[in-house]
Amino acid sequence: MKIYENYPLSKILARWFFALTEMGIASFIVFDFGFRWGLLFLIYGFVGIFVLLPLARCIRCYYYGKACNFGLGKWAAVFFPEAQEKKFASAYGFTIFLWPLRIIPIGLGIIPIIGVIRFGLTIPPDYPVGMLEAMVSNLRTVPHGLYVIYLAVIYLHRKYYRSRSCPNCHHKIDCPVYDKKALLGTLDKGGSVADTMN
Repeated sequence: MKIYENYPLSKILARWFFALTEMGIASFIVFDFGFRWGLLFLIYGFVGIFVLLPLARCIRCYYYGKACNFGLGKWAAVFFPEAQEKKFASAYGFTIFLWPLRIIPIGLGIIPIIGVIRFGLTIPPDYPVGMLEAMVSNLRTVPHGLYVIYLAVIYLHRKYYRSRSCPNCHHKIDCPVYDKKALLGTLDKGGSVADTMN
């Protein structure tokens, strides 16, 4: 399998297509909850992708200053100093701060579906699920079909980069996205695929 020094534009654009589609639907779901919450979500998303992600991963990456599969390697080199320690998985835990970008829309989108289930099972409305529904009753405009599409986009996005980007990456042997064992320290030796080939 060819290991890229710089990813081709076609692979980067495909990643951004999935990412923007996912973020667009997620933003719609959160904006439906309230304009201020939607605005905060968008700001957090921007900060998450262009600040938190580069600080957690890009500055330790082989592709720092290069075209990585998401296109942030060159961005990171402009705005953030390169880390002295190049252990790719060492700061992966900080990506927990990106989890709200999926947890919030997934949570808000599932509430109306829980309501349908509650109604079908005739659970009394004063139970916690009913109270939760009452708190976010304006979410009724989020179509269930759109929520399913959102989950499908997340799944397809992950499928795409795991099959089309990860196999060509210098970090596939020490990346927790490609192999979760890297988080246990069993794979991360501070090097890259190129290092192991030499």
